[in-house]
Amino acid sequence: MSMSIRSRCSDETALTLLEGEPPRLELHRTGEVPTLDELLSRRPEGRIVLSAWSDPPRAAAVTERLRRAGLRVAAAYGPGPAADPWLRADLGGEVWEELPPSPPRYAYLPLPDTAEQRVKFPGPFRDGIAFVTIHNTAEPFSARDERARVANRREVRTSFHYVADEREIVQLLPLDRHGWHAGDGEGDGNLRSVGIEICRSVFRGDNAWLYRRAEANAVLLAAALLKVLKLGPAALRMHRDWSGKYCPHRILEAGAWDEFVARVAARLAAPATSALAAEIAAANGGRIAAPGGFST
Repeated sequence: MSMSIRSRCSDETALTLLEGEPPRLELHRTGEVPTLDELLSRRPEGRIVLSAWSDPPRAAAVTERLRRAGLRVAAAYGPGPAADPWLRADLGGEVWEELPPSPPRYAYLPLPDTAEQRVKFPGPFRDGIAFVTIHNTAEPFSARDERARVANRREVRTSFHYVADEREIVQLLPLDRHGWHAGDGEGDGNLRSVGIEICRSVFRGDNAWLYRRAEANAVLLAAALLKVLKLGPAALRMHRDWSGKYCPHRILEAGAWDEFVARVAARLAAPATSALAAEIAAANGGRIAAPGGFST
């Protein structure tokens, strides 16, 4: 069964199944971690989007319990094969109605500048921004739910600057502070690069359009950032370049990194790229670290 853009925008409930018993599920939008029984007693509205990373039979059993309780599981993904963990197991869901192409919305939703949150963007870039690093989330979640998960996790400092899905680009870190996204400690991946996460990368088959659209929006975003930062396509990097992790997995699977870079280069002179670059520059104001400053 398909769903409309209105229902997806407002009614997705993003859940991550945690390890341990009884089963607990992290609610991205609030950071709460109710047990499965507590969650079922609340009867969350809208469509469930679920992810689990360990114990395939347990993940499948929790998904089935949600369905038996009458909740609408629009997408559920469990652990992939041990040798290829990015190939997530599809636990069943719906075919999502493909939307007509439209320009993505840009939203600047910075993490709160509090001591608790500041560990995720603790200091300035080292010697300015030299790179833009591309990731795939390996998750089914929307951009806003990925942002909410970063904001609500208390003991995880993983963070990134931008996240793109099929309809929206969200910025969550300012462009004068580094994040923790590259897996190279205090290397150039973390301390000299802006991180872009591409959402929906587990969707394949009838729902593969979600990832294709998210990737296209990330191409536009990468081109706009290169303009803002006065960098060229040679500044683009994969997560794998910094830490060896197989990421961005969809681009690597397709052997399409050179094509991705070429797509970004082809968008540099596009009016939509200049418009997004202007939005990014305006939203960040003077809070931007770049060897060459602004170019909008």
